[in-house]
Order: sequence, then C-alpha cells, then structure tokens
Amino acid sequence: ANEVIVKGLANNPAFQRFAQRTHAKTQEIAQRAAKTSQELAQSETLHALRAEAEAKAREARSTAAGLAELLKKNVESALKNSQPPAKKKPPF
Repeated sequence: ANEVIVKGLANNPAFQRFAQRTHAKTQEIAQRAAKTSQELAQSETLHALRAEAEAKAREARSTAAGLAELLKKNVESALKNSQPPAKKKPPF
C-alpha cells in the first residue's frame, strides 16, 4: 500500500511542484534564519563594544577632571609660595 502511494506521488506533477515549492521555501527560511542569527551576533558584539567604549570615555573624563584639579592646586600653591618679583629702582 505504501509503495503504491509513493509511486503515485512520485509520478504526480502537482505533487512534484508542491515538493519543489516546499523545498525552496524551506531553504529560504533557513537562509533568513542564518542571516538573522549572524546579524544578532554582530549586534550583540557592537553593543558590547559600545558599552566598553562608553566606560572608557567615562574613565578618561574622570582622569582628565582629576588632572585638571591637580594642576589647578599645583598652580595655586606655586603662586602662593612664590616671591613677588623685586621692584626695579628707577634709573634717576
């Protein structure tokens, strides 16, 4: 019985078209799934890189602010501890 059904479907042009369309759609869906999976992986990588870059930028801003504050304190200290320049006597 199964053999008769298989032979009948194998020789049926309508079934052959159905099988070909089904196969083509299955291949198309598999390709889209692979592409979507790859895009998702790239998106996750980009997200991780963006987060890392933002963290590094925050760290750099913090370091720059700290250096600016240190420079300000050093300049203020140097100005407080420096002697005013000696006044020159007029030549006459």
